[in-house]
Amino acid sequence: MKLLFFTSYPQINDQIEVVNRTLTILLRTIIQKNLKNWDYCLPFIEFAYNISVYSTIEYSYFEIVYDFNPLTFLDLI
Repeated sequence: MKLLFFTSYPQINDQIEVVNRTLTILLRTIIQKNLKNWDYCLPFIEFAYNISVYSTIEYSYFEIVYDFNPLTFLDLI
């Protein structure tokens, strides 16, 4: 038996695949040089992902949640 976790909305499946592909590329690019301390890099990767502006919504996730695009981690405090 094989479980398939797909919704009845193909557009959502495509969006999830794009997000997964983007995160995979970002993780591989950053972590391949930092194999011993990859867990230290995760907050920076998350910040970079959330600060990037997406063409479909023309906002970053930070702009949606906080109403501004922070330049550093300190801007969130």
